[in-house]
Amino acid sequence: MKRFRDVMTQIAGLANAPRRDSGATRGVYSYPAKFQAHLPAELIRLFTRAGDLVVDPWAGGGTTALEAMLLGRRCFSADLSPFACLVARVKTTRVARARAEPTLAAMLASRAERPILDDEDARCLGARIAGEIARLAAATDALPPAIRDLFRVVLIHTVKIAGRRDFDDASILPTFARRARRTIAAVAALPDGPPPVVACRSNHDLGHVGDAALVVTSPPYKDLDVEYGLVQIQRPALARSKRSRLIWRLLGGEEIPRKVLCGGTGDTYWKGLAPALAEVRRVLRRGAPAFFWTGFKTPGDKRTFERHLADAGLRLAGVVEVGLGRDRVASSRSTHHGRDTGMLARDYLFLTS
Repeated sequence: MKRFRDVMTQIAGLANAPRRDSGATRGVYSYPAKFQAHLPAELIRLFTRAGDLVVDPWAGGGTTALEAMLLGRRCFSADLSPFACLVARVKTTRVARARAEPTLAAMLASRAERPILDDEDARCLGARIAGEIARLAAATDALPPAIRDLFRVVLIHTVKIAGRRDFDDASILPTFARRARRTIAAVAALPDGPPPVVACRSNHDLGHVGDAALVVTSPPYKDLDVEYGLVQIQRPALARSKRSRLIWRLLGGEEIPRKVLCGGTGDTYWKGLAPALAEVRRVLRRGAPAFFWTGFKTPGDKRTFERHLADAGLRLAGVVEVGLGRDRVASSRSTHHGRDTGMLARDYLFLTS
């Protein structure tokens, strides 16, 4: 019992000590509402051994998968969003410099275009930048999958930067080239060997996965508007601010409704959660722990989440409260334009076995 209390105290300290993610491919793309890398990394160290299987049924941007890979563990992660799977694959797939660097030069010189902006996007960003985005998008289409994914994430991140209020460069090409070189260097330094499995599928059916030594995951926040798969473009001089759907056009797939990716509201959230928790229980080996990081607007929702854990056969062993400072509240969409809406005061880390 004393060891358990010591471990929970250690975990609580980590969860409440925010750090800036850096090193490896952690800075390739900051997926919305993700948890910070040092926490899953320490959980994986504490509760698994080399070669063990770690599972993340809400993969998001691949934080758990990357930390498992860096620590020599196997990982299976799943997410319904093609964009989440794209980011997770890029963060965990090694690509040699010799393959990627010549591609960058060719992309910067490419003249073919595939528009991925709508008319209002283009007006906000300007004709020159809109044309550059169209040329870079077209240049990714014929690339081998791993390199195509890499440069698409770089392009999305570049447009995200260009959409900021303070971006006033005439061209995005220098920004794109800098981010591409950093990303190439990061993925080239990943460990050799097969990457973690990133399955673009519902977590209501994790397939033949089993005997997991650990689950570390972050379910969607209930009743919160998180901009999964959208890019904010703001232009104060034009009095315009909008959420662009360019990611879905770049990927060439059908856009998944935001309410599905966010988990839904009210009873819809709980109906989607229950079969996912049942799959977590199924894939875990006997006695293995599972950690869930999420937040709720009301104490009643927190209690309902705990009841769903119990109904799935996941025994609640401990709960860590995570205070949200103003710099962290924004990551879970509790502040907008400098106004605190009071949506969340804290997150929670639930430990079950």
